[in-house]
Amino acid sequence: MNHGTAHSPLDHRTWISKHRNEIMGLMALLIIVYHARWTTGVPLYDNTINRYGSIGVDVFVFVSGFGLAYSLTKTPDVGAFMRKRLARIL
Repeated sequence: MNHGTAHSPLDHRTWISKHRNEIMGLMALLIIVYHARWTTGVPLYDNTINRYGSIGVDVFVFVSGFGLAYSLTKTPDVGAFMRKRLARIL
């Protein structure tokens, strides 16, 4: 039984690439809110953020790695890829 259009395995990668900045921004905010308890001493949120707040780092690193892997496919020469990365960082 088909409930709509079939999705290819590339759909998720396309979606992540398209919304990469938004995902990373949300995860950065989650990390900031998670760490706010250490700097303010005021419980600004319930235990949900306290319990799951560290997932922001995991998702942020995953999405960053995803972006790097995608970038590497556009520049398959590893030396050129590393030079571009270093130039971007510096």
